[in-house]
Amino acid sequence: SSSSSSSSSSSSGDVDISDLRLSASSEAKQRFRRLQATERTALVSGMLDAVKKAAAFRLANMAGKAMGSSSDTTTAAQWKKSWNKMVLDAKARNHGQTAGCEGVAAKMCTYYFKSIFLLHRGCKRDPLSVNAVQILSDTVHAVSCGDDGLCWVWKISSGTPRQVFFPYRNCPSAKPLAAVYTVSVLNDATYIVSADASGTAYIWDWRLGHQKTSTSCSGGPYLSSTEMPAWRMVLLGCNNSYTYVWQWDTGNTLALPYNARSTAQIIGFMQSNLVAYKNTRLDGMQRLFAEKAMMTEKVFLDVVLAVYPGLKEEAKLLSNISDFFHKNTFGAVNAVCYVPTRLRFVTGHADGRVRYWSAESGTLLMVMRGHQGPVKAVAPSPTSQEAVSGGEDGTVRLWCLKTGIQKLLLYQPYGGPVLSLAIVPGGTKVVVGSADGYVRIWDLSTGLLLCAINTGGGAVNGLAVNPSNPVGQIITASQDGYARVFNPR
Repeated sequence: SSSSSSSSSSSSGDVDISDLRLSASSEAKQRFRRLQATERTALVSGMLDAVKKAAAFRLANMAGKAMGSSSDTTTAAQWKKSWNKMVLDAKARNHGQTAGCEGVAAKMCTYYFKSIFLLHRGCKRDPLSVNAVQILSDTVHAVSCGDDGLCWVWKISSGTPRQVFFPYRNCPSAKPLAAVYTVSVLNDATYIVSADASGTAYIWDWRLGHQKTSTSCSGGPYLSSTEMPAWRMVLLGCNNSYTYVWQWDTGNTLALPYNARSTAQIIGFMQSNLVAYKNTRLDGMQRLFAEKAMMTEKVFLDVVLAVYPGLKEEAKLLSNISDFFHKNTFGAVNAVCYVPTRLRFVTGHADGRVRYWSAESGTLLMVMRGHQGPVKAVAPSPTSQEAVSGGEDGTVRLWCLKTGIQKLLLYQPYGGPVLSLAIVPGGTKVVVGSADGYVRIWDLSTGLLLCAINTGGGAVNGLAVNPSNPVGQIITASQDGYARVFNPR
């Protein structure tokens, strides 16, 4: 019956696993019984050694996992090394672009290379960058400033230098000139404003290179500037989050936001109140003690509270003065532009916001949010109450300043951060300078990318578009230390 059962199982194709296990076990037992005593002892000893090794490995492995030991640390280090290698490989393959983003196929512009200005670069192996460029009112000359600390006026058609400016200082001086971050041509066609890393802005005559006057920012360098239509007024954006309206003929300045106070102003306010309190509320012995023993404001407050314990609440108020007044958390003013349709202006900040101001009243009219990172450039529309902004997120956004609504998003993260902007005369096109060394021209009415120019000079830190002679001529300020001129065909 067993044989018939086996034959029927074989014919049906089914295999009984339990039978196979029993047969294998019985065969193993028979082979073990046939072994000699010495052979049996060796086999059992080997089996015990294998069990011990397996148990030791298991214990070590479990201990490593339980304690987060070196094995996990080694694995994490290997993963990090592999990850960094992958990221570096991606960056190497897409140098100058944002890794992981694909560029949009754009035809090359019909612009042709006209001229180049060479003198900013310097003679060392590492070039000194050109940071800003503007076209003078005569549309024949341009001014460019860079890391060399110099502002050159040169002829656009040939790149021939005409004049140079650098701040007055004692000669000879071994101290290098501070890098210049911004430059703007004033509407009187004679003077230029430039600002450098020392935190000083200068007004100078471009015809002779003579310094007229200067002003300083207490919280860091001025990063942006623009001219105002009012007589001898300019706007300066500082690293301390404030925008300054500077009447350079009289030297008066007004900081915006107006209702905030700088740290220096707050300290001065507190110190003046402390001195007034000491002189009017303490007697002679107490004042003498304060003069001899007071080293900090806290010590003085302790003296006051010891004399008048009921003034504890006033002391708390005094300590909170900074929090009450200092509300400016906008971040560095990286860009500023005057809106020609109104006596108003736009600022771009490190907090990613675009702000719209009234120059007449100092009122903040609108705050526009959208950029996922610092705003690096702003440009006004010449025909409507609109402005364009560009940021480190690689996007360009068109804003309605009256409502704060984003009307258009130009998406080009493949080009890296947007560093500079300029509106083509007529207001229908915007020229965008990016970190990948390309200049891209977009149609503001359709949102389409029209064409691109490969400047070949690295990051495009500054841009200027000629309103005439010829219309649409583009000048770039590049990281490689050269200013290039491109003419439309």
